[in-house]
Amino acid sequence: MGNNRNNFAGRLLDERFKLLAELSSDPTAGDLFIAQDQHTQSTVYIRLLSNNECDYAAYAAVTELCASIKDRRILPIAHHGQTADLVYYTIPSEAGLSQSFSLYDTLAAGGALPCARAVNIASQVCVGLEHAHSRGLLHGNLNPKSVLLTTGERGEQARLWDFGTASGTPGLYMARYSAPERLNGQPADVRSDIYSLGVMLYEMCTGHLPLLAATDDLDGWRTAHTRGTPQPLRTAQPLASEALDALVMQCLQRDPLRRPLSMLDITRVLCSPTRPVRPPVTVRRTSPLPYLFSGAAVLLVAGVFTVISVWPDKTPVERPSIAVTKPPAAVLKTVSSKFARPSAPRSAAVSLPVVARSGATDASTLTGRTRPQTTPSPRRRLATVPLRPDPKTSAISLLRPAPRPVQDEEPSAALVMKSSPQPLRSSEEGDSAGRLRSAPQPINP
Repeated sequence: MGNNRNNFAGRLLDERFKLLAELSSDPTAGDLFIAQDQHTQSTVYIRLLSNNECDYAAYAAVTELCASIKDRRILPIAHHGQTADLVYYTIPSEAGLSQSFSLYDTLAAGGALPCARAVNIASQVCVGLEHAHSRGLLHGNLNPKSVLLTTGERGEQARLWDFGTASGTPGLYMARYSAPERLNGQPADVRSDIYSLGVMLYEMCTGHLPLLAATDDLDGWRTAHTRGTPQPLRTAQPLASEALDALVMQCLQRDPLRRPLSMLDITRVLCSPTRPVRPPVTVRRTSPLPYLFSGAAVLLVAGVFTVISVWPDKTPVERPSIAVTKPPAAVLKTVSSKFARPSAPRSAAVSLPVVARSGATDASTLTGRTRPQTTPSPRRRLATVPLRPDPKTSAISLLRPAPRPVQDEEPSAALVMKSSPQPLRSSEEGDSAGRLRSAPQPINP
């Protein structure tokens, strides 16, 4: 292309596109102009290339294939053509190239990018390249100038343009990002674009290329990419994670077989939930309120369980019933009034019969059985104790001997033995001590 680019202003290409003004200038990749389509009276962008820089037949095939791809990661192409000294293609004005800037300008202005931003741009480039590779289209000219960046509602967006041919020797600027097999004259393939992506990602994270040539010419860059060994990414950029370091170094392998198989494999690593970016080390101040609330909740739950465990069980307990047999109808002699004690009413509780023990004679005498003689013991009478005592009654009053008065009933022919509280004198029973003891007395009816 001629050195005086002002000569192109006002030029008419193929009697259809009139060049109005130059939008940007890049001698190594071509020029970008704003033009007017004389057929539709619409504004378009035109990219100009020198006719001697490419094989137009191959370039036309690539441009037509690129125009057939409809993806928001790839800049659309509307038309392409050739003149005596120029090769061009047009881009619709809806693409918004006037609001875009290349990745090359971003790196030249600010140097290295944050790793998170570099991963975001690289992941979008991978998505666009994967879509193009699935249609059989190789980029063949991947470098920071072929990546356009725009900022909108979705954040920073990356788009690809300037697709080249996969054959032929790359230019001087493109030699910095070309794969070793491409610099040695071999045709490019998918893994050649992967190598170029690795060089770009390394430059975005560190601000410089992974390999430097001894001389800035094709032979110097061929030697650098063929024999040189790049420095690990984490050595040049400590903030990069191990996963990102491993991915970039795998893309920069000289042997194509040791690189990732496709752009899809790279996209899976870059777009994984745990993105390969080491977050900056920051000290986060945590509030003690969550710990206080959790401790109070634990204490509250423990207190509730403690109260439940010691809470008395008020479930009514069924008491075992005691079968009380009705005493036989017999005539019991009324006890002397001086030994009588007031007793509880019959309706209050059921009374048990009074049992008297005697050291000399007991109930076994009446049945004809002999019982071994035991040492006489003092007379002991058991008072009638109700089964359900009144809670207001003192425990001491329940232990007092209180024989129940016997009511007169019809006389019975049988003799009833009962304990008689009559004192027995020593002269009558032969007791020298004159003590009182219990002796069964026959009661006459």
